[in-house]
Amino acid sequence: MFLAVLIVLLTVPAEVLLLRAIAVPDQNTAIRNWAESLESRSLQQAVARIQTYPVVYRREIMRVLTPEQRAATWRAHIADYLQSRPTLDANAVDLIRAIHDALTPSLFDRPSDADREKVRALAEQIEAHIGQTEADYLMKHLGPLDGRFAAYEPWTMAITNRLRTLFVGVAQSNDCDCIPMEQCYGYAAHCSDAVGCNYYYGPWPACGWFWTDPCTGKCLFGW
Repeated sequence: MFLAVLIVLLTVPAEVLLLRAIAVPDQNTAIRNWAESLESRSLQQAVARIQTYPVVYRREIMRVLTPEQRAATWRAHIADYLQSRPTLDANAVDLIRAIHDALTPSLFDRPSDADREKVRALAEQIEAHIGQTEADYLMKHLGPLDGRFAAYEPWTMAITNRLRTLFVGVAQSNDCDCIPMEQCYGYAAHCSDAVGCNYYYGPWPACGWFWTDPCTGKCLFGW
């Protein structure tokens, strides 16, 4: 890791990285810009290894896909989960298969209240069977939570994000971006409903199960 950071610092002048941090002071916007800049082949490669990225990157990679591609990616993730856990009880398997079939492209575009309620009801039943950690892996994080594996992150982006928090400060929009008591990603510390923010209902991704629920809290950044 140290060697990779050293190589980046030697090949990309520090002032260039700092200027990038200043130019886009919001971390999520910077990652979104990175995802939107990916050419078709690079984007498909990112999708193929999406679980190796930090969760905030997964969200932005998924954002630039079509609703059909988003649904296909989530469904493949669920199919892989079922295949890798042959000891799940029959009731859990039936519920997971049901939610797999409920993941239509419309859910990942502008889901209706009925779509959200159907998915929420199934997700809560699944969570009761497999537990919160497994449910979050399956239906909230699109894979492992940050910090539980060696996440892949473009080094220039990683260093720029660190500079952004250390020297620039983190500018944030006034939109809510989390649900209180749930996990914040990237360099965020925790989700709070004590600060005023505009409830975020979409467009997708939002928060909660499959990122389809309204966001009602704000991630407060810090170390």
